[in-house]
Amino acid sequence: MKTILFAIAFFSLTFNVKGAEIFIRVLKTGTHYSTVYNQTHYNSTNIFRFFDLPGGTIPIQVIEQNTGTFIYNSSMYLNSNQRIVAELDVYGNFTILQNVIVEYSNWYTPIQNGLGVNNGNVVYPNTNQNSTVNNQYNQQMFTQFLNSLDKESFDSKKLDKAKKYIDKGNLNASQIADIAKKFSFDSNRLDWAKYAYTKCNDKANYFILKDVFSFSTSYSELEEYMLNH
Repeated sequence: MKTILFAIAFFSLTFNVKGAEIFIRVLKTGTHYSTVYNQTHYNSTNIFRFFDLPGGTIPIQVIEQNTGTFIYNSSMYLNSNQRIVAELDVYGNFTILQNVIVEYSNWYTPIQNGLGVNNGNVVYPNTNQNSTVNNQYNQQMFTQFLNSLDKESFDSKKLDKAKKYIDKGNLNASQIADIAKKFSFDSNRLDWAKYAYTKCNDKANYFILKDVFSFSTSYSELEEYMLNH
């Protein structure tokens, strides 16, 4: 009887484990393979999907198959039931596109808020929905993004990267200001602040961007923009 009860308990525990997941798309041409934690995936599409990862700090490696050269070798912290969708660009910059919570109705049928897999393809959520729960980046991932901006030498690349980042999720005024500080020139700070305004989830606090500009005229132009949008 004890053996049966132990088996039932073990079965229930096993089927309620909810692991973390990482989806990585590699934009660099060529053939690569990727290792995350203790899983290694090879394919010709340069899209790698890892399931059933434990929570905690997870090593992530992407390697060029022909030469064995690392194009990415780092780690990140994952919570249980968290799915990260990321992109690795041609320069080796790792950008997080989405972060969602994964819930399971049963062991075989994953359902979650806004992101899923349909016949092996990543299904992205409708990013036009102003959902601070599903689309807002958490602070840890945001810090990783700021670090990736530091690797860019030119404002133009930083601006393009920042716009793509906010297109995938909402930011608060403080985060938008932190990104603005990464630019060298007021013209780019202003361009960014205007672009990000519609994706800010606490517009009432947008006044804090005043301190990121070198010239008061830049903030005055931003104020005029906010009045009309």
